[in-house]
Amino acid sequence: TVAGADMHGPVHAKRDVIRRCLGRLHVEDCAQALMVGDRDYDVAGAHEAGLKCAGVLYGYGSREELAGADFLCRTPADVAEAAVRGSAG
Repeated sequence: TVAGADMHGPVHAKRDVIRRCLGRLHVEDCAQALMVGDRDYDVAGAHEAGLKCAGVLYGYGSREELAGADFLCRTPADVAEAAVRGSAG
């Protein structure tokens, strides 16, 4: 699914976009989901929505900007590994 913010609607904050996406996917347990992002607002939005976050270092954000992420990933393979580790609790 693709979810994004509304220009003039109720969904503005990243956490709300994440919740919209989870709703469309019928995800009821946030422990079963992982937000993947490359900026600090992705990390904050994930945590505000109750998800763990994998910060990708191959995106726009720096290691410092992504310091609050639960996982730091250098490659897409690292993201897959984080998804497996993250769902284990």
